[in-house]
Amino acid sequence: LDLARFWHPIETVKETIDLLWMYKIPYLQLHLSDNRRFTFPLEEFPDLKTVREDGTREYYTREELDDLVEYAKQRGVVIIPEVELPGHSGQLFNKYPEVFGSIDKNTGKAKYIHVINMAKEEAYEASERIINALAEVFYSSPYIHIGCDEVYLEVLKTVPEYKPFCRKHGLTNALNGDASELFCYFINQMNDMVKATGKSAIIWE
Repeated sequence: LDLARFWHPIETVKETIDLLWMYKIPYLQLHLSDNRRFTFPLEEFPDLKTVREDGTREYYTREELDDLVEYAKQRGVVIIPEVELPGHSGQLFNKYPEVFGSIDKNTGKAKYIHVINMAKEEAYEASERIINALAEVFYSSPYIHIGCDEVYLEVLKTVPEYKPFCRKHGLTNALNGDASELFCYFINQMNDMVKATGKSAIIWE
């Protein structure tokens, strides 16, 4: 259920769970983030909360998600959370470029790099905090989905952190222009973070 591209109130998600219960489908994957919205609550990053001009919100509260997990559990449905990394993550690198992105030295504003800055240590630290928060809220799920599809890497090679990071971590191919090695490094790091919570990672493709 794509909650990031198409906002659904919590009541609609519960209706979906009821249907899964009726048809004996045991899993519901919630696509919680994308370029348009970041619907998972992170108090550390309050600017991620999407609010319409009329004041209505398009994100879920921790209390709503806690209730949703229990609602699903009572009906034999496990909710698998998905936060898209490193692509489809414009909300992260645009609103918090100092953590997830890159700042254009000429304008002082976020540089559009298509993905979170995988050459930035802060991005890994913050991503781990997101994964830990997902694991805590969706405790009944054996999985966390971390996205990893449709990743455009070319612009990433222009950020100032790219070469120093690749040297530090021995990413020789990435230093020579093959940024996919950095992408693989990122996936492996995310996988380790998910495993540290006692869960297994899922990615697209």
